[in-house]
Order: sequence, then C-alpha cells, then structure tokens
Amino acid sequence: MEGILFVLVTGCQWGKLPKCFPSSSTCCRRFDEWTRWGIFEGLWFALLEQLKELGHIDWREAAADAWFARTKKGDSVGNTKCGKGCNVVDIVDTKGTPLAVHITAANHNEVKLIEPTLDQLQLPHRVPEHLIYDRAADSDALRKRLMDQRGIELVCPHRKGRKRKPTQDGRACRKYKRRYKVERTHSWFHNFRRTIIRYETTLLRYTGWIHLACALITLRRL
Repeated sequence: MEGILFVLVTGCQWGKLPKCFPSSSTCCRRFDEWTRWGIFEGLWFALLEQLKELGHIDWREAAADAWFARTKKGDSVGNTKCGKGCNVVDIVDTKGTPLAVHITAANHNEVKLIEPTLDQLQLPHRVPEHLIYDRAADSDALRKRLMDQRGIELVCPHRKGRKRKPTQDGRACRKYKRRYKVERTHSWFHNFRRTIIRYETTLLRYTGWIHLACALITLRRL
C-alpha cells in the first residue's frame, strides 16, 4: 500500500519505485487486484458513511465541474481541441468532499454528463437541494429534469448570446459565487500527480487512482 501511495502522489513509473518499497511488479499487481475488487471505492464509501453519521456532510447545496485529463491511447478517450483525453466530472459538498465521480471520453457534452454523475453518488439515498455548475450546463431541459425527477435545483448562469428568455432566477445565482469549492477540490486532486495525466490504457485502472485520491481527500475530514 505504501508503494501504491508513493506512485499516486509522485506520479512516477512503477519501475522507478525506490528500493525501500516492495518490488514494482508486486505493487502493480496488488493495485490491479484491489481496483478490480472495488477496494478503493469501498474505502471511499466507508469514509463517507462515517462523515454522514457525524453530520459533517451538508446536503443543502453541492458544486460540480469537469476537468480534462490528457490521454494518448486506451478506451474511453475522445479527441478535442486540447488533444486526446477524458473528462473527470465530480460533485463535492460545501467543504469540498467528493461525493460522486464519473469518468468518460472528453468529446462528450458536459450537459449529458451531469445526470450520470448524480447516479454515481456514493450516498445514493440523499441528493443535494442545489447543484452549482458553470455555464457549460446551461440547459432548460436539464433544469426541468433535475427538478422534476430528482428535486434538485440547478444553479448556473446563462450562456452569453442566449436567445431564449432567461429562466434562471437571479437570486439563485447568488450561490454561484461558491462554485470555487469544486475548483479547490480539483487542486487537491492534482496534488496526486498520477491523476493529472492518464497513463493507463484502461479506464478501470485510472478510475482506481481517482477513487484512491477521493478516499484520501475524504479522510482529511475525519
């Protein structure tokens, strides 16, 4: 586990592990096994359950956004103006604790990624009352679906040059100033160098790094 954490934080290759750790092949094999078994995701879920029992998760509002991870090859990779890569969409609470993560190819529209990310909530029996997102989520149809089907109010400003009549209440947009919390969580993710660039050819292995990073970020709240 110490060897896996070293690779996560430093982003080094498995073969560059210092000699104080077990062999690189052993650490890599254990990482693959624990990822397939869902150990890292289960650890993240267990930590969130403890936060829930302590009442440290604020369900009044949450913030969400996507960040781009550059990828050269592998599955679930999309070609964009920034190059090939994948999108990591996450939902965080008011303290920046990650509650859900969804990873997909980067050539997908962010409007279509919000609902699949909500489906990935680690505490599925609770949903935030307000979900703060940037202009990329400006969609009247999405606002209506989230409110009617999930009881979530989408808070995001309208796109520039919008021709339709405004539907977002200006009073609700006051919450938009707190969207920086999800950007702060992204900076926490990027402290784990292995999550910045996706070196893994399979999405499952990269998801394992993301889940382990989520568990470590959540652990800081306890």
